[in-house]
Amino acid sequence: MKHVFLTRFMILLSLALTLGCSNSRHAAKTEQAVKACLPVQMVESYEGIDSDFFEVQEVFVNDNCLNVILTYGGGCGDVGYEVFYDNIVLQSYPPQLYLMLKFTDNDPCRAIEMDTVSIDLSRFESMARAGGLQIGLAGTPQQITYALPLR
Repeated sequence: MKHVFLTRFMILLSLALTLGCSNSRHAAKTEQAVKACLPVQMVESYEGIDSDFFEVQEVFVNDNCLNVILTYGGGCGDVGYEVFYDNIVLQSYPPQLYLMLKFTDNDPCRAIEMDTVSIDLSRFESMARAGGLQIGLAGTPQQITYALPLR
């Protein structure tokens, strides 16, 4: 009887520890995924802004942030992101503009990595409330409509 009780206790203890660890890992991933939106820097032209290679998988808007899910080759070094806007709005309905995402990859490894970059769209909020705005990423075919309700 004592052996059965001890076995059950050990099973319950290991189950509790396993669930506790997986929940803390999930919480850490969630905190890591919630990053501040990158500010958009004004430039006169995208000329001379070089980016390392990345591939856009998905683009969506959430809480005034443009979220870009991208993949790139790496896995063992530092990466960085910057976002630029050349102040050009194409007159169409809805108006269109392009942002330039600069990806810096100081990473010689070859694993396929995935990351989400969030870009602050608050600079464009008035256009989004005045009928919407089509936002594209320079150098990619990705575009998304950013529209907010009138106040």
